Formats: sequence, C-alpha cells, structure tokens
Amino acid sequence: MLYCSVNHPKSLTSDIDSFDTLVLTDVKEKDGSLLNNLEFPIYFFLFVINGLAQGKRLNLVGEQSDISQVMRLLRFTLFGPTQKELDTWGTDAALKKEWLGVSEAIALKDKNQETIPLEDFFNLCPFEDSEAKAGKLTVRHLGTDNYQVENSAKNVNVNLNQDHQVQPCYEVQSTMSPATSSN
Repeated sequence: MLYCSVNHPKSLTSDIDSFDTLVLTDVKEKDGSLLNNLEFPIYFFLFVINGLAQGKRLNLVGEQSDISQVMRLLRFTLFGPTQKELDTWGTDAALKKEWLGVSEAIALKDKNQETIPLEDFFNLCPFEDSEAKAGKLTVRHLGTDNYQVENSAKNVNVNLNQDHQVQPCYEVQSTMSPATSSN
C-alpha cells in the first residue's frame, strides 16, 4: 500500500502523521504480510487524525477491479453482514437480530445519527490509461508496484519492489502491541 498526502507525497517506508490518499498495489501479499489491508489505515484516518469528522474523504487509487474488491471486503468487515446475507446463510433468528443490532449500534453516524455509508469514506480514483487523479495528486502506474506520485510542487517515484522488511508507516504504541500486553 502506498500512502500519500497532497502536501507531501510519501511512501509506505516513510514516517507519516497524515495522509489523504491510499494506492492499492499490484502485489497483495509479501512474506505472509497482506499489503492491501485497509482496516488499520482507515482506523488511523477515522480515529487518530479524525479525517471523516473533519469532512474529509480518503482518495482510494487503484485498478477498478481492486477498488471493487476492497469496497466489498470493507463493507463486510466494517459494517457486518446484511439481513439478506444472514438470511441466505440460514442464521438463527436471535443471532441475526443480535448481529444486526450490534452492527447498527457501532456504525459511524452523521450529525443526524444516520449511518454513514462506506462510499462516503472515499473518493474512488481508478487508474485510466495507467493514471489516476486524486484531488491535487496525480498517480501514474509505471509498472508492477512502481508509481510516480505528483502534486503541483514536485513528483516522487516510488518503487515498492525492494526486498526489505515492511515496517508500519505510522508509530505503533507499545501499549497497542499484542507482544507487549500483560496477561
């Protein structure tokens, strides 16, 4: 995953404190690590930098098929199964009621207490002829996991094909790490 800010195009290997654009990479997994796992960057955007509360949306850049797959997965992981899905799965009525109730109770709400639809979290920016516009950023897909990110001031080439350990691009507090939890 490539994280970018309109003011500072940066990559997965940089320390960042804010971002407004996520680029879905070609390679989805490396050495057992999922590289297009959006839940943590979305939580960071929603709850650490309060992007949605400030009226911002994340730009989601990628191939149309990848964007579609990610949106389906996020709808399921962030909002839970729908009534229709639970019916199709033959879910027990009491369990179905409980799951739907919890999903509704914990869903992010707008000022009118209406659930904010997943589509309102994002500006979807699919590549067209290997180029995507994401607000003031232009992202060019140069090759497998190779991108050029450009704003009005500069451009940065990002090649994610390097063979090195993937580190989180934002600080992980030791109190948030399962390895340091005390049981």
